[in-house]
Amino acid sequence: MFSILPQILVTGIAVGGIYALVASGLTVAYAVTRHINLMQAHFLMLSLYLVVLFQSIWGLDPYVSALLVVPILFGFGLLVFLTFMRGMLETNVMTMFQLFIGGLMVIENAVLMVFSTTPRQAESVITMQRIVLGNNIMLPLDQVIACLASVGIGVGGYFLLKSTEFGRCVRAVSNDAEAASLMGIKVARVQWMVFGFSFVLIAIAAVLIAPSQWVNPNLGGQYMIFTFIVITLGGFGNFVGALLAGFLLGILQTVCTAIIGTTIGLAIPYLFFVAVFLWRPRGLVE
Repeated sequence: MFSILPQILVTGIAVGGIYALVASGLTVAYAVTRHINLMQAHFLMLSLYLVVLFQSIWGLDPYVSALLVVPILFGFGLLVFLTFMRGMLETNVMTMFQLFIGGLMVIENAVLMVFSTTPRQAESVITMQRIVLGNNIMLPLDQVIACLASVGIGVGGYFLLKSTEFGRCVRAVSNDAEAASLMGIKVARVQWMVFGFSFVLIAIAAVLIAPSQWVNPNLGGQYMIFTFIVITLGGFGNFVGALLAGFLLGILQTVCTAIIGTTIGLAIPYLFFVAVFLWRPRGLVE
């Protein structure tokens, strides 16, 4: 067990990093719009299909396809905001909830019509390659890359929000959009830029997991559940909380699955979520 512990931890950080990227994008978008984009995980699924499509058409490696997937998803983010959200920001939560549910059903059924239910995967040149540490420790290279990239992007996003002028504008709009507008901040521009940035994080997450993730039309629903657990644990609108909760949940899920087994191990994160929610209803980081 101890011989494979480093591999388990790397896998857990890689899985948690994907949760953290998707949830942190959703969190920061919620902070400036006050609406939760329920379609976030389904755009992750759509991004994975784009990676598969670009490989089948042009033979692009998943990491190379980031050059296409990232700008396409940024464009999707702008399209969703300008046509779907901008005029609805002042509406009530339940109306937006219903609209988002309708949107994710459209995405899921469109993908089902085009790609069918057959699971697909995009292979990379590093698929099945390992990094050898010592005598018995072998770490999958794609998971090491996902681990390092997600940690780096999370740290970079934190400093972007804390130490730049744009970050200060985002925090001002998050705290009080009306007061930020009176101070000369262009609230609408901040909102669409942040919303587009959240889709960029989705695209990066998709590229990182593509070499090891089979994709099917139901994948969006699976990630949506864990994404909501993460943003609830981290505290709604709290970027740092989303990052910490994402990594924590990924490590917990991977370690418990390795020790206890898949059936019970996958239930542990839900029990942990209930326990934390009862202990700290406002999240781990307030």
